[in-house]
Amino acid sequence: MEALKHGAIYHGKNLEIIWVDAETLKEEEITSRLEAADGVLVPGGFGIRGIEGKILSARYSRENNVPYLGLCLGLQSLWPSSPATWPACLAPTL
Repeated sequence: MEALKHGAIYHGKNLEIIWVDAETLKEEEITSRLEAADGVLVPGGFGIRGIEGKILSARYSRENNVPYLGLCLGLQSLWPSSPATWPACLAPTL
């Protein structure tokens, strides 16, 4: 978060961080939670905790052309969000 804050200061921009809990994020509320965002940052994590919300965020970003920065597991969340990857995997397990 500090890097984002310093980047905003350097470029003379205001940064407002909207925290969204990936563990409680539901598909029916994804638009209302992320539509005000100019970008989405999904941090890393371990295990399956919150993975559905991370995948939903990645899919929302891809489908709505919102810049997405995934760190570690956040980056890996992009793969299952893309229908182009599904045929290559006969039985995806998350």
